[in-house]
Amino acid sequence: MLPVQERIFLYRYLARVINVGIEPKAALKYYLEDNILKPKHHKALEHALILFDKNNDLSSSLDQAKIIPSTEFLSLQSSALPQTAMILADNLMKQSSLRRKIKTLLIYPIILFIEFLIILGIAIFWLTPQMQIFFDKLNVSAPKLFAVFSFLNVQLINLIRLNNAPRLIIISALLWLIYQCLKLEKIKYYLDYLLTVLFKIGHIYRLIVLQNIFNQLSLTVSLYGAGRIDQALKSTAGAIKNLVYQEALRDLSEHLSKGGSFKQFWLKAKNRHLFPVLARRLLTLGQRNQNYQTEIQTLAQILTEELDNELKHFISVFEPTLIICIACLVALLALTLQNVLSQAQTAVIAG
Repeated sequence: MLPVQERIFLYRYLARVINVGIEPKAALKYYLEDNILKPKHHKALEHALILFDKNNDLSSSLDQAKIIPSTEFLSLQSSALPQTAMILADNLMKQSSLRRKIKTLLIYPIILFIEFLIILGIAIFWLTPQMQIFFDKLNVSAPKLFAVFSFLNVQLINLIRLNNAPRLIIISALLWLIYQCLKLEKIKYYLDYLLTVLFKIGHIYRLIVLQNIFNQLSLTVSLYGAGRIDQALKSTAGAIKNLVYQEALRDLSEHLSKGGSFKQFWLKAKNRHLFPVLARRLLTLGQRNQNYQTEIQTLAQILTEELDNELKHFISVFEPTLIICIACLVALLALTLQNVLSQAQTAVIAG
């Protein structure tokens, strides 16, 4: 599969070239000739050209050649290729920018978390064995903290020894089995729903998915027009990875295609949970005045700003929490060592 930045350029290239009257196959061939790609990507594009001769469809050829993900294939419509390709490029650009922002915000918390793990690792694998020798010589029992660390030290070292290879194989097999089970559609559906209800994290996760949905929808609704909002929703559903929102968007599309209203759709508690009050009100307003484009663009902008604020707030709480955890671990180790040294001093004086 092509990297995100390469797919953005591919969609923009195809949109501009096809828009001036060049056939899709020729456009893909020009892209292959004009750009220096990695050998595996070059080979995949050559395979897509071969597939194009068989099915005469650019989007399905790219999908079958594993050049683009299935979610983007569902949004890349052959009947309106230049427009949908540009829509995909714009949406991928926005999502890529958002991911970079999230990664930037998470750099410091990740460094703190790694620092916490390093301190804990030093305490378990270096400090505890050294102190155990000290306790054995004094013939005293280890404090509870060091007893816990000693237990973890023994268990972890035993786990990675060669004579525990059968156990490691069994554990690896179980982890692989769990991973395969998590990929099952029904289980993934429930996991996707669980992510939406987690405390605090669930709210941020819903904002991330909704921001993606309405960014995509703000682009697709201009392609279909206000009278085909159901088709715009159906197309957007294909570009969403979360199965719960994917199902909700398809249900909403079907509901509207049968003449239903947004207000009726919001009567279900599950739908009200997935879509915040602002989204429900602006979509209902858009249906009343038949101007979805303005309302959805406004909603996409508001969700982007709210997500940015929520992430900053979460990080502002998460960072001090990690710092406090590190400080508590270091303080606990220091107090325990002080207690041990006091006992040793008392034993020496008494002896």
